[in-house]
Amino acid sequence: MNDKRRFLINVISSVTQSLVVAVTLFYLYRYLLHHLDTKSLGVWSVIFATASVSKIAELGISTGVVKFVAKWLALNERNNAADVIKTAATAVTLLIGFVLMVGYLSASWTIPLLVGNEYTPLAISILPYALLSFLLGALTSVYQSGLDGSQRMDYRSFLSIFSTLLYFFACIILVDSQGLPGLGIAQVLQSLFMLFGNYYMIRKVLPEIGLLFFGWNTTRFRELLSYGINAQAASVSITLFSEPITKALLTNFGGLAMVTYYDMAAKMITQLRSVVLSAYQAIVPMIATMQESNKDEIPIVYKRSAEVMFLVSFIMFGAVIGFTPIISRFWIGSYVDAFVFSSYVLSIGWCINTLNVPAYMINLGTGNLRSNTICHVIMGSVNTIAGLLLSYFLGFNGGILGWGLALITGSVYLISTFHKNYNIAFSEVFNRYTVWLVITLLLFCLVTLIVSLTSLTFLSTYVAVCGAVIVFSAIVLITQYQNPLILRVVSFIGTHLAKR
Repeated sequence: MNDKRRFLINVISSVTQSLVVAVTLFYLYRYLLHHLDTKSLGVWSVIFATASVSKIAELGISTGVVKFVAKWLALNERNNAADVIKTAATAVTLLIGFVLMVGYLSASWTIPLLVGNEYTPLAISILPYALLSFLLGALTSVYQSGLDGSQRMDYRSFLSIFSTLLYFFACIILVDSQGLPGLGIAQVLQSLFMLFGNYYMIRKVLPEIGLLFFGWNTTRFRELLSYGINAQAASVSITLFSEPITKALLTNFGGLAMVTYYDMAAKMITQLRSVVLSAYQAIVPMIATMQESNKDEIPIVYKRSAEVMFLVSFIMFGAVIGFTPIISRFWIGSYVDAFVFSSYVLSIGWCINTLNVPAYMINLGTGNLRSNTICHVIMGSVNTIAGLLLSYFLGFNGGILGWGLALITGSVYLISTFHKNYNIAFSEVFNRYTVWLVITLLLFCLVTLIVSLTSLTFLSTYVAVCGAVIVFSAIVLITQYQNPLILRVVSFIGTHLAKR
């Protein structure tokens, strides 16, 4: 199949997956808020964030799977590509499994520090499900990376859509009868489905893997470890000093209920962000292949992709900020300050962070991880220091502001460094149409906030939604209808979808 058409199919399937997951999570959280109290959901959020700390034990090995699978397939060394996947699966399972076992054995004295004595029994009851689902998820990510490296993200997206629907219906059935542990059981069922589904798909794409889940090749392990160690500082920074630190601060200064509202805002924004991010993940195997054949085209790929990213990011996050007060009324049932404030800060932080995705992905594809690593170290350091200081003075809001500031500072560093290394001017990716879009969206967000703070009835809320949609659409159309970038994107999609 034509490489550009394969790339486009990967992008469309990834975006479809993210949209389906976003809609499903919206309805799932509405259901959970009516069947579980917010503090119980906060316990699940804190426990799962704590389990994610074990990811640092994998030494960055799974990070290299996409790159090296793409590399060996580009060189037509399919057996080496298969060895990369099997070796990574073995290493990740052993390393993370050991850390999770230690975490489980020490849970009796660590969990009370995280959630308090009142919720310790509930937290311990769901801990095995959280640890098991995380271990299964870590192994699944290896096979998913193999599919990404094989440029078959459409397979991965297909599985993710069905696993999300499975999780949704399992939650409805199990939470009603089992309570919060039912949420953990549903998570494990989803993880098992994803594991076996991705393993089946990667064997279909790369039969050289064979029947066994695992395998070992010392040469491939050293290759993965050498690449992964460079990324490990980034992994440690973002795993230890991002979500776990933030949620620990929020629990201490705001309580478990506030953590739930923060988690809802974070999931909403990161899931919408994944619509863009999942599409750009298709760049990594493409860049890894290009690195072996034509390096000169890499800056051109960046300019084109970054120009699209800047435009899409401002539209998407502008919409999130503008509609957040209305979303709060529909999703939670009322205007909740903690949710709205979290959404505002995270939207701004993740918007700036999303702008660096093209540079970040190209660095992964080329193996130039130094800037990515420094970016994550900056984010982890700023989140820890600023989060502690701001939480002390501002309480719950301070912890959120610390993470938002961390996202911005690390992202600005990465973007500016990439542009300097490749001698790219910001004007090449940030045109006047995007500037006008940003200005008008800021005014739109201000107006929607003022309107939402008024006393809206149920009927007037629907009127506000319709009005906001019309105004937002008009802003995008008026500021972008002459943008040559739009015409190029539409032409590209039309041309390559028409090909057989």
